[in-house]
Amino acid sequence: MKTTLSTWFVKYSENHKDKTNKIIHFICVPIIVFSLLGLLSCINIKIISLSGTAKYLHITLADIFILLVFMFYIRHSILISFGILIFSLICFLLIYLVKEHLAFPSWAVFSTLFSVAWIGQFIGHKHEGKKPSFLTDLVFLLIGPAWIIGFLYRQMGISF
Repeated sequence: MKTTLSTWFVKYSENHKDKTNKIIHFICVPIIVFSLLGLLSCINIKIISLSGTAKYLHITLADIFILLVFMFYIRHSILISFGILIFSLICFLLIYLVKEHLAFPSWAVFSTLFSVAWIGQFIGHKHEGKKPSFLTDLVFLLIGPAWIIGFLYRQMGISF
C-alpha cells in the first residue's frame, strides 16, 4: 500500500512539535538541501553525445539526484513537487554563484554548511527530546523539505 504524503507529514510532525526545533528545522533543512546539492554539483559526469560527434553532455551528480528526488515527490503531490522544483532552481542558481564568485573552494563552503546545519538539526532534536525521524525510516530525509513546503502552502491557503 502506498503511503500518502499526508501520512508522512503526520509521522514526521510527531518528532517536530517543539517550537524551537521547528524553527531550527526551517533554517537547517533548506541549508542541508542546498549544501548537499552543492557538494553533488562538484562531481561532474561526462556523457557522450548520441549524435555521434565528439561532444559531451556535462551533468553533475546533483542533476541526477534532483531528478530522482523529483520523481519521488511527483508521485505524491504535483504541488509539493512544484515547490521543490522552484526551491531546487534557486539552489542551483546560488550554487552557481558560490562556485563562480567566492574565493574559497566551493566544496569547502558546501561541506561546512552541510556539517553546521546537521549539528543544528541534532541540537533541535536534543532540545525537543525526540530522535530524528530518519533514524526510523530514511524516507524522512525526503519528507523534511516537503514538510516545510507543505507548511508554507498551508500559510498561503494552498491545499496540496
